Amino acid sequence: MLNSPTLKLRTINNMKLTNIKNSTYISLLLVVVVFLSACTSPQANTQVKQTISVPPGKILFFSKTCQHCILVEQYITDNNIHQKIYFVERDITVDQEAYQLMPVIGQRCGFVEANLGVPFFWDGNKCYVGDESIINYFKTLP
Repeated sequence: MLNSPTLKLRTINNMKLTNIKNSTYISLLLVVVVFLSACTSPQANTQVKQTISVPPGKILFFSKTCQHCILVEQYITDNNIHQKIYFVERDITVDQEAYQLMPVIGQRCGFVEANLGVPFFWDGNKCYVGDESIINYFKTLP
């Protein structure tokens, strides 16, 4: 027959093992929950994009490192376009809201997000993508 201190020690060790197993199961469960929530986040991001409201007015989306954007900016400057019409310029590389807004507006014009790029101009009704398209729009201004 085992003496009482040995039995107590075994009981304590068994309790520790049980606690470690329970902690492992809880940790594993948390990892699974986090993984599953991460798997659904693209859908959540899509829902956020759909709820973004499009502000009124004209918007030019651009990037300072984009060569086509530089051509549009040069045309705007050379032809005093800002004196002819008012529009907001938004750099998608530093403006997270602009980065999220551009695909929402693109969808209104029938563009798939993967086919969008800068420069991108929204006149309030129609989308213009690429330097030639945007410059041609500006050429129609009085």
